[in-house]
Amino acid sequence: MVELKPGVPVYGLLQQMTQLRAQLGNSQSALDATDGQRYFLTSVEAIESTFSHSFESAAWYDQLYSSGYWAIRAMTPDTTRPMPLLRSESDRILRWLDDIEGELKRINEQDEWDDKNIPRLILDTSAIVREGEFDTFNWEPVVNNVCVRLILPILVIRELDNLKNSGKEPKARKRLRRIHELLNGHGRGWAPIRPGVTLELLMNPPRHVPLAVNDEEIISRTQYLNGRRGGRLKLISGDYRMVLSAQAVGLDAQLTPAELRSPFE
Repeated sequence: MVELKPGVPVYGLLQQMTQLRAQLGNSQSALDATDGQRYFLTSVEAIESTFSHSFESAAWYDQLYSSGYWAIRAMTPDTTRPMPLLRSESDRILRWLDDIEGELKRINEQDEWDDKNIPRLILDTSAIVREGEFDTFNWEPVVNNVCVRLILPILVIRELDNLKNSGKEPKARKRLRRIHELLNGHGRGWAPIRPGVTLELLMNPPRHVPLAVNDEEIISRTQYLNGRRGGRLKLISGDYRMVLSAQAVGLDAQLTPAELRSPFE
């Protein structure tokens, strides 16, 4: 759900979240239900305005405009027990904002890492299983830099798991084991592989609904990351269709070095 629009400063949005939470809290401490209703409706409008300008998707709309919102909006002086309704709905939205704020803090930490301007390589499943060992492979010629961030969309892990379980790709289990060894104990952050080279997962935001076609989902997640701060981003794949599809939407993409070296028949 927290798919930020390109260029939206996360730190500034976090400051706005603090203000939005304070405004919503006014509805709980109001002297009477009339003031509480006014504070609540004003707060919801402010949240809508902020989210509309900040997030790509409008998946948050139904969370904000719930049945509780409409009940509060329809309140009159004759409404029975209006303050418990106001407190209950305000508490629900505040808990929801807690989840969003937690995800924004994670993105903000990532943005601070992105300030280092290190080249980023998104590796799809085919790049992991077709290329040489991803953790020892020399990526310097690909990025023209001794430093590189290797990034795996979480969908790649699922695809590797499926390949491992099906027995169709003997390298899948070995690659998954190595990824686990590198990332285990590093939480949601990045893990060093060797000097100048790191590995990290590109996680999905809460309540993210993936696209039905895996290639399209990986391209979509790459587009999202391309809109965040950071060094030059390139998608690496062993599939011609994936590379051509990514290039068609304006992404920098190329075939794996192993595929480029393969002789044409």
